[in-house]
Formats: sequence, C-alpha cells, structure tokens
Amino acid sequence: MSARGGPPRRGWPIGLVALLLVVVVAIGAVFYGAANRPNFDVFYFEAGTFDSYAVGEPRYFPQARIFVISLDETLLEQSPIQETECRPVVPAAEEPNLAKELRALDAISPSGTGCVIDFIPDDPRGAARNPLGRPGVYVDHCSQAVWYLNGDALARTTQPLHAFHITRPLPANAMCERIVEVEVIGRPNLAEAERER
Repeated sequence: MSARGGPPRRGWPIGLVALLLVVVVAIGAVFYGAANRPNFDVFYFEAGTFDSYAVGEPRYFPQARIFVISLDETLLEQSPIQETECRPVVPAAEEPNLAKELRALDAISPSGTGCVIDFIPDDPRGAARNPLGRPGVYVDHCSQAVWYLNGDALARTTQPLHAFHITRPLPANAMCERIVEVEVIGRPNLAEAERER
C-alpha cells in the first residue's frame, strides 16, 4: 500500500504506449515519404516504323537507352493490326500479312553496375539461341555479363535483361505508317531533356 492509502500507482498502460508509438511512426513515415518522393519516370518512346525491323537485327536508341529487336516473323491468315482511317500505302493484295514479335530491352545492366550494355554483332556465343541462328550478344563491360539477343542470360549472370512494354495495337504516324511505341519506365527521357535545354 502506498502512503496515500490506495493501491500502488502503476506507470503508463502498455497498450497506450504502443498506440502512441504507432501513431508517431506513422506520422514520421508520411513526412519522410513526402520529402523523399521516388523518381518514377514513365514515357513513351517512338522506336521507328514497324516495317523497318528485320529479324535478328537489334537497333539501339541512346535517347531511351533501349534495344528493340524483331525475334520472329510469321505469316498470318488475318492482319493483327486494327483498322484505322489510314489507307494502306501498299495495296492489300500485294502486302504480305506478317506478324513480327518485337521485344524492347533495357540497355542498362540489371547486375547493378549502372553501365550501359553494348551490342557485339560478331560474337558467336549467341548463335545457339539467337533469331535465325545469327551471331551477336549484349555485353556489360563493367561486370562482364553476357546476354543473348532475346535478352536471356548467357554468361556471368542469371538475370535476363528487363523487357519494356510495346504498345499494341501498333499506332500509326501522320503518314499512316505503323510505328513501334515503347513504354520506358524508371529513367528520364533524354530526348525530352535535350529539347528543354
């Protein structure tokens, strides 16, 4: 018994202390998140016309730091392109009904080096799994990691190259040509930054 004549006085209830602690941490997290917003850039990059891609020949776009490659080309019974107000440049009877499997690959190494990968066109290591059995690989000179042209890991890494989404159906430009539009995530648009200077 205490000197005041009642039961002994306890400290703060554990439940109340825990509640106050959770509230303080939550408010701190909100302020931290507001002050340190992640740089999550997304932009659409026009990577040329659909018809300009040949199977197994990657094209590098330094403005977006991506490679775009046609992996396969097959004849279809019906065209995969939706109808638009554009009239075909080539008469329908003469136009082959081809579908290309395009892939847009990140040119920044996934191994964490931050290095831009290079395309080595005459390297025979990739021929086993490349489109049409062509030679060529992508190489990160910082980590010495190597990838096939489709982005799969070949040597010194198990991580494939990150693939970006290509807009489907393919949009058309002002001249009614089908264009390849790539959604690039996680980096600034270098072409836009150049225009703003």
